[in-house]
Amino acid sequence: MIIGMAGLSSVYLWNYTPPAPDDPDVVQLTGACCLGPGVPWLNVRTERGAGPAAQVVLYELGGPNRISGGAVDLSYDLFVWPEDEAGQHTETALTDSDLAVGDTVSHGPATIEVVKIHDAIWDRYDAVDLRVTFDLDRIDEVP
Repeated sequence: MIIGMAGLSSVYLWNYTPPAPDDPDVVQLTGACCLGPGVPWLNVRTERGAGPAAQVVLYELGGPNRISGGAVDLSYDLFVWPEDEAGQHTETALTDSDLAVGDTVSHGPATIEVVKIHDAIWDRYDAVDLRVTFDLDRIDEVP
């Protein structure tokens, strides 16, 4: 009986996934537990075309992106197209450390808000919910 319960508990913990955000404007970065097929990063961007555009590429949790002590460290890339999609773009690698729920960071046209941190027992189940917004009036303020 005890061995069976321990086995079921292990299966549950191994298959656990953090709850998805309720807000459709929030993206969730996860660790190894929840990566689907395909590329292990998220792209959040403005509409591209005739005018300026911006994009943030967020990488999965693990390595430099990690949760510790209720805070998250993020490394990500910011791309900006000052003219249009066909024009030259600038790529900037960025790092923000010790971000807690409610913290916001802005770099040029991109603002990232930490909405929720899921700090699990095992790192593979960690997740962070982020809201990424853009202000294209600040397209020339790229770090």
